[in-house]
Amino acid sequence: MFTDERVHVMDELVANCLVCIPMFMFMVDAPRAVYFAPLLRRYPKLYHANIKANFGLLRYVLVTPQSHRLHHSIEPQHRDRNFGIIFSFWDRMFGTLHPDCETYPATGITDSEFPREREATGTPVISNYGAQRLHPFILIYRRWTGMHVRT
Repeated sequence: MFTDERVHVMDELVANCLVCIPMFMFMVDAPRAVYFAPLLRRYPKLYHANIKANFGLLRYVLVTPQSHRLHHSIEPQHRDRNFGIIFSFWDRMFGTLHPDCETYPATGITDSEFPREREATGTPVISNYGAQRLHPFILIYRRWTGMHVRT
C-alpha cells in the first residue's frame, strides 16, 4: 500500500509537471484542481497494491493494478510500458500500452549495483536511502563521462 511513496524526487517533479500540463490545456480552475488532488494522491495506492485486479471494461480508461504491475516488471518485453497515472488511454494513444492484462510478472530492480536494504534499523537505513536517491545521478555521470572519454 505504501510502495508508491518510494518515489525519486526527479520522478515526482516530472510526474507533477505532466499532470499540470493537461490541467492548463483544459483550463481547469484552481478549486477544481484542488478537488482532483486527493484522487491523484490516493488512486496510485490502489494500483500499487499487490493485488490482481483488472476492473473489467474500466481497464480501457483507468490504470489498473494488473496493468501497472507490468510497468514495474523485470521482464524485457514490459520495459518502457504502461506509464499512466490515472488514465490508461494515454498509453494507448502514445503506443506505450502493453496489452497483456493477465500476466502477473515478477517486479523489482535488476541493476546489480543498485543499493539495497541490508538492515532494517539504524544508520544503514538512512545512508542506504540517500544512496538510492543518488544512484540515478551516478549512472548518468558515468555514462556522460564515458561518452567523453571515447571521443
